[in-house]
Amino acid sequence: MSSTDYELFETISSMIKPEFLKSAPLEFQENKSSYNSVVIKPQNNVYRNLDFTSFVFCRIKTTGKENYIGFNLKFRYLFEKLGIPCKSDGKKSTFFRVPIDILYPLSPYRDSLSAVLNEIFVALFSFAPFGCCSKYVQCSDEKNCLHEDVIYSSVCMYRKNLENGRIFYGKNCNI
Repeated sequence: MSSTDYELFETISSMIKPEFLKSAPLEFQENKSSYNSVVIKPQNNVYRNLDFTSFVFCRIKTTGKENYIGFNLKFRYLFEKLGIPCKSDGKKSTFFRVPIDILYPLSPYRDSLSAVLNEIFVALFSFAPFGCCSKYVQCSDEKNCLHEDVIYSSVCMYRKNLENGRIFYGKNCNI
């Protein structure tokens, strides 16, 4: 394992919300191929009963002529919106490449990249949106989501209303 790969893994991990990592930590996975992987190792719970033990968050390649981080092709638009240069990872690949220097402290993309990485992290779970859970009155009273699983609750429609100050129930009702 190259120390550069592990440093990049540490940088990526530090950009993910700590509350996400509590129940789905990131791990560095050394591969036999020319790249290493950053994988999500979700813990099963009442809201997540997964048939797999891990899945790829991104790939890191720091050997050879070109150094890059590879992400699933479906997230390319998020990087392009920020103006980050993206490259194809081959005709049949489901990954695309971004330069590793976007993670460097002086990178102009560094601040906005954290939001993108967190969006990718949650989107990889593919939960169907739901209206609200049984805690909707308590959430209203506290003015924020109280669900135990912050990754699962990221698709709660009522949570989005709470985050935008629209409270439909409880002592803080304003709609």
